[in-house]
Amino acid sequence: MVKTIQYVKDFLDAPNLSDMYAQKFIDGAHGDEITLDELLFAEKVKRTTINAIREVS
Repeated sequence: MVKTIQYVKDFLDAPNLSDMYAQKFIDGAHGDEITLDELLFAEKVKRTTINAIREVS
């Protein structure tokens, strides 16, 4: 299955994410779907952590 820009946006639950930023994840995975999912998971954790910190501050 080929992962698309829309897949990245859906995975991150970020519909307003720029296409260029989403494409960087796809390019960074070099065609490896497992690597792409790992990159996206790490980004999702980072975003969740940042949002939690903002709520506490």
